[in-house]
Amino acid sequence: MEWIETQLDNESIFPQKLGVPFPPNFQDVVKTIFKRLFRVYAHIYHSHFQMIMSLKEEAHLSTCFKHFVLFTWV
Repeated sequence: MEWIETQLDNESIFPQKLGVPFPPNFQDVVKTIFKRLFRVYAHIYHSHFQMIMSLKEEAHLSTCFKHFVLFTWV
């Protein structure tokens, strides 16, 4: 998660000013970010789903995951 935050804060990858172009490796960086976030969801579902169910939060988790998948769909 720290690596992802570092990438998002890096203005050479995610420019903050209008007219500044994205770098040539932008899509590769974004794909890596998505892959790592997917792994976080996989870990939560695999290792912590019983706790999520005991908290009655499985619908919320599934909705968040669904939004993530739909956002990242290419």
